[in-house]
Amino acid sequence: GTDAAAEPYSLTRGQVVSIPYTTQNVSLFTEPVAVALATTTAGAEIRYTLDGSTPTEESPEYTKPITVGSTGVVKAVCFEENALPSRTLMLSYIINEGHSLPVVSLVSEDTTEFSQMYNGPAKGVELQASISLYRDGSGFTAPCGVSLNGETSLVMSKKNMSLRFRGSYGQETLQYDIFGGGATEFTNLLLRAGQDQEQAIIRNELSQSLCEKADMDVINQRSIFCVLYVNGEYSGIYTLKEKANKYLYAAVAGVDPDSV
Repeated sequence: GTDAAAEPYSLTRGQVVSIPYTTQNVSLFTEPVAVALATTTAGAEIRYTLDGSTPTEESPEYTKPITVGSTGVVKAVCFEENALPSRTLMLSYIINEGHSLPVVSLVSEDTTEFSQMYNGPAKGVELQASISLYRDGSGFTAPCGVSLNGETSLVMSKKNMSLRFRGSYGQETLQYDIFGGGATEFTNLLLRAGQDQEQAIIRNELSQSLCEKADMDVINQRSIFCVLYVNGEYSGIYTLKEKANKYLYAAVAGVDPDSV
């Protein structure tokens, strides 16, 4: 959405406006922040919301930086006459929360659909979302799909979720060094609450970290503990971890995924 030479088209062959963007660094904030937005589509209007809803042509028009004074979500969509609206830019701002763990923020495009999926629970449903990581003054924000993962956690208050990166969401893979070397390109990640979420939340992670330190040729799921926000609301301690699939095995072993 930041390449002025790109002219994206939908499957209906209608011209689509480029997604709005911000040049602000991904970070945690200790005071109110002024959110500056822009578009590469000349003449397009940027409409935004601060309540988690998807912007429409009736939403406030962006004319100057938006002041965000507390933890929340900014969503923005570009509109242009005779063109389809852009994809939704989803940004989360974590302000003066004082966390010592890395912070992960998940924002769904449609909060009602996410609530129905999560509380249903409805496994097998994938919804468009955005994932952000804030750690040590750096991090990333990337579009993705989100779905429920696993079985046992479906009946628990905190549920495991799978993140899927696809070109249809705007990014085929995530390229970022999350776990300190090794595989740094991901098609999938997991947000895991753990079956021991009401106790120590370390059972699987401890076993896997011991396996990683052992002198064995074992492909292991690496993870980091984090604080999770979902649609601007605190959701507790989770782990962000690799998802065991052929893409992870191929990346670690240095082979073609189709050979796995």
